[in-house]
Amino acid sequence: MGHPWFIKHKDNIRMVFLILFIISLIGPWQFERTNVPAEYPCDIRLNGDFCGYPISGVFTILMNIPFFFYSLWELITMTLPYYGRLLSGLSLLIIFPIFTTAFILWKKETRRTRTINLIAWMLAFFATLLLFILLINYQQINYQVIRLWGIWLYLLLAISAIILEVALLKRTIDSL
Repeated sequence: MGHPWFIKHKDNIRMVFLILFIISLIGPWQFERTNVPAEYPCDIRLNGDFCGYPISGVFTILMNIPFFFYSLWELITMTLPYYGRLLSGLSLLIIFPIFTTAFILWKKETRRTRTINLIAWMLAFFATLLLFILLINYQQINYQVIRLWGIWLYLLLAISAIILEVALLKRTIDSL
């Protein structure tokens, strides 16, 4: 019995995932809120007197990296509230799959590296989903959420990568 098509083309699929990963990070992930009275026009009206200007995923992540190191210090000294520790690590979890996927493409693939890649994508998916939910609640963007195509693409990509890695891992386990 032959291999399914995704087994034969798994490296090409992972390469496409890396390209889409980069494209998703270039796209908008959140809005910078600016107070503009309602009587003045703006392209993206978030709510009431606030307009939104799209911010890319790269900027969103880079914005949080210094906070991560600050939070790490605060965690060591036990002076940071719990929610701060949670939010500071989200940006690093989001970029982790780029390294695990690139490593699998660069080195020989094993069951262990597939498992690590699957875990990385799952953590990234849940971190991005949590970030997305927090942004929606904080920015109260309602119907404007559709304009955040970068984060939507990333979430769809993460789901696709998880499905691929589960299928590949299952195929490996079944062949034992």
